Amino acid sequence: MAAPAILTTVITKNTVFPITERVTLSSLGHLIENLLEWTKDEGIDLTELFPADFFDFDGFGELGLDYLDIQKPTGEPLRITATFSWPDLELSLIPNLLAVGNPQFTLNLLGTSVSVVAEGVLTIEDYALDVRLHLPSFYLEAELPDTGESEGHSALGLLKRFNAHPGGSTAITAPRLSQLLILAHPRLERAVFKLALDNLDFGPVSLDTQLELIYQSGSFTGFIWGDFLIEIGTGQSILLTLSADYDGPAAGWQLEGGMATSGINLVQVFEALLKKFGLSGVALPGVLADADIELRYLHLSFNTHTRAFNFACSLSAQHLFGLDSLAEGSELELNLNLQLAPYQKNANGQTTTAYDLTFGGQVVMRLGGSETDVPPKSPVELAFDLVFDKQGDSKTLVAAYHNLAGGQVHLKDLVGLFSGGTTDLGDLDFAIDLKQAYFISSKQNNQSKLLIGLEIGAGLDLSKLPLVGQMAPNAKQLTLNFQPFYANAEFKDDELSHLQAIAPTGVTLPTKSVPRGLDLTILLNLAGTPLHLDVPLSKGDLKPTKSGAAPGTRAGGTGASTAQGKTNAPAAGQTGGTGGGPSVAGGRGTTAGGDDGTKWIDINKAFGPVHFQRLGFQYADKNFWFRIDGALVAAGLTLSLQGLSVGVTVPDFTPSFELQGLGLAFKKGAFEIGGAFLRIKHPTYEEYAGLAYLRFKKLELSAIGSYAKLDGYSSLMLYAVLKYPLGGPSFFFVTGLAAGFGYNRDLVLPPVEEVSSFPLVAMATDSTPADAANLTAILTRLGAAIPPLNGQYFLAAGIKFTSFKLIDSFLLLSVSFGVHTEIGLLGLSTLQVPMAEVTDAGVPPLAKAQLAIRGSFLPDEGFVGIQAMLTKESFLLSRDCRLTGGFAFYAWFGNSEHAGDFVLSLGGYHPHFNVPAHYPTVPRLGVDWHVGSYLSVKAEMYFALTASSLMAGGNLRADYHHGGINAWFDLGANFIISWKPYYYDAEFHVIPFRVKD
Repeated sequence: MAAPAILTTVITKNTVFPITERVTLSSLGHLIENLLEWTKDEGIDLTELFPADFFDFDGFGELGLDYLDIQKPTGEPLRITATFSWPDLELSLIPNLLAVGNPQFTLNLLGTSVSVVAEGVLTIEDYALDVRLHLPSFYLEAELPDTGESEGHSALGLLKRFNAHPGGSTAITAPRLSQLLILAHPRLERAVFKLALDNLDFGPVSLDTQLELIYQSGSFTGFIWGDFLIEIGTGQSILLTLSADYDGPAAGWQLEGGMATSGINLVQVFEALLKKFGLSGVALPGVLADADIELRYLHLSFNTHTRAFNFACSLSAQHLFGLDSLAEGSELELNLNLQLAPYQKNANGQTTTAYDLTFGGQVVMRLGGSETDVPPKSPVELAFDLVFDKQGDSKTLVAAYHNLAGGQVHLKDLVGLFSGGTTDLGDLDFAIDLKQAYFISSKQNNQSKLLIGLEIGAGLDLSKLPLVGQMAPNAKQLTLNFQPFYANAEFKDDELSHLQAIAPTGVTLPTKSVPRGLDLTILLNLAGTPLHLDVPLSKGDLKPTKSGAAPGTRAGGTGASTAQGKTNAPAAGQTGGTGGGPSVAGGRGTTAGGDDGTKWIDINKAFGPVHFQRLGFQYADKNFWFRIDGALVAAGLTLSLQGLSVGVTVPDFTPSFELQGLGLAFKKGAFEIGGAFLRIKHPTYEEYAGLAYLRFKKLELSAIGSYAKLDGYSSLMLYAVLKYPLGGPSFFFVTGLAAGFGYNRDLVLPPVEEVSSFPLVAMATDSTPADAANLTAILTRLGAAIPPLNGQYFLAAGIKFTSFKLIDSFLLLSVSFGVHTEIGLLGLSTLQVPMAEVTDAGVPPLAKAQLAIRGSFLPDEGFVGIQAMLTKESFLLSRDCRLTGGFAFYAWFGNSEHAGDFVLSLGGYHPHFNVPAHYPTVPRLGVDWHVGSYLSVKAEMYFALTASSLMAGGNLRADYHHGGINAWFDLGANFIISWKPYYYDAEFHVIPFRVKD
């Protein structure tokens, strides 16, 4: 590019330097280009000495060259000095923040070292600052000129410009700016503003402050510091140095500072602060207002946006709890917090700012220990977090303790310290390794109440549990904590709810009413997962009520006397699935030991090879029992643990460990074996039960047995199942056999709706491979299904078969004799389309019907009956289309009070038929289909023949519900004829269509 003519005449080889007369140039680039002509013989390329974007200044147009000097002394590097500027230029450095007016640039070059400094005036609000911009580093510094021109100017506009207003609706006076310094890097959009402000007032706080704000990419942060004076009014004062972080007007300035004090009373400082902040109607909690407590340390914080105020101090608190003296080496300190949260108050049409007051703090009790005690006591520090209730004239205090240094504490001494030495904890006078604690002191209507909660030590070490301790990795992480809580008077639900709302974080109070006495919370640390369970104990002392079972009981509650009751004739008024057959004690899912007071929770958590399924807790005979249902899993072998328990004796908390039974399962390829053995404790005897199974390809053989030694007799049962395709015609293809017997055992047939889960049926029909957990569950249910009964015996035989590969059936015939005689039949038949072999491949079945059968013949009671019912597994086309229905035939003869009566029912009875109490309840034969979310269709039919009546009927109904529209139709008919007495009734109804909007 050719240089402008003016350049060739101004800067040539013959030019005499320096040039001091102003010359107008077309652009900065032309100046640099002209200088290249001078420097090229020196081997210097000026364009390489500047950043690539330095020549962006070309866009500013013509510039004025005020001074130019080029010198090349012999033997010395080239020197160039140039001063130039653009007329009427305002150079924007950080958009909307920093701009320099009419800057003048000075270029200095010495050899290959080059620098450019731009000087000008930076105006912010009413302030003009001298500014220097260094290039190519783009470092900027600006400050007020020392001329006194800023005197009398308010800095409020400047604070707003910097987005540094305290925030919110806080009104502040106009502070005077005494100093302003700006350091910035425009290309990084970063700037630091340092301000010195005099007489900065917001609310009750007046400070001479230093403010530093940092601007980065569009936002401000920073901090402020200054001195805050509190005049107590007795010639004393406290000077606090406050500092604050700043996160923008949404957060405001958080001012904080503190100092050590002496000879200053809490009440004096509190009243001075109230006066300082213009607060009235605020008082210290009653437990603090009357105490002569001296401050040791004072800390103040205040937020300029929220106007939230916090006052913290350290106090000598020996007399706070009525302690006249402390043991040698002991110390009691109160760290008090006062929080004031503002809110808007409307009174007489005017809105003013008022404050909600909250008191909190911490009591630190340092027990110095004693070397004269046997054994010697080590120093212990106990820290209680305090919350004071300010509702009305309440004098309630809540405190929470967290172990800082560890060490043993005598429970009764600790409780007595805050209850005046009057405690009633029964046998709980022992040393504990206290982990956490809380106490509540409440005085209302001259009544003093105390609630104390304790968490004892790091917990029991569960690594000594049989098998679990040896198998679980890092077993030391398995710990058990006991948290007893004691009340010397009743705490009601609403009181506890209010106290929980004001309690410190981490304190969990009981949710239900607490009567006077002792309760317990169990806390289990299981692989880092805390679990909580409340266990009620006896109230008032440690004399526990008998649980009705020995410690460790897992089974029981079904003995000979209960079984004897099952021989009764069908009970009048008995309804439901059992109909008018013999009464049934115990039922599906009845877990042995269900009445032993154990409370269970499901967790299903793995801990290395140990898998915990559920946990239980029981208190019996002055023992806490912690129970585990779980299994050990390793290399294909599963060892289930039954009755795994930890017993803890009160009050010494000595642990004992117990394992009641084992389950075993192993599978490799097509070969699989399993078994279980369980010792079951009953209130008056022990029972031993076991189960084993073997599977290989299509062969499956399983057996279950139980033995018990009772007063004067032994009891035994055995039941075995063979699953193997034995052959036969297609309509009766045998796939399995079952047989069993009982000696001094009763066989209690289940109601028809529970046939599928009856242990003897489930063993034969369950198609899913059983694991150890399933087997032990079956063993525990045997107590209700086949209980000991002296002089009673039974035989049972079953057969499992298929019909045309579509229907899978099992029938079990039983004969019980001795004390009473009963011939029973249980059956389960399942039809599935397509067959199970297809659905196993992922094709859902189109239809499934499962029929449960129960038959009973009691010659001594004069009863015969058979029932059949579709189970909940029955559906058609969709599982939303449920099939229902039942059948029953009952007849009474001989010595029965209903001799001569009978009933045959398919689907139930006429709606207006007065069903005798001894008749069975039979579900309607029908279909119930929910077609989508809006349409449902239900059809029902029934037929019944009794000794006095004949009846039949049915009903069809469709309902449509969508939004506010309801539409339905109903079609039905019912007929009944009776000859004892004679009457008949027939009705037919049709509601073709009805719409309700």
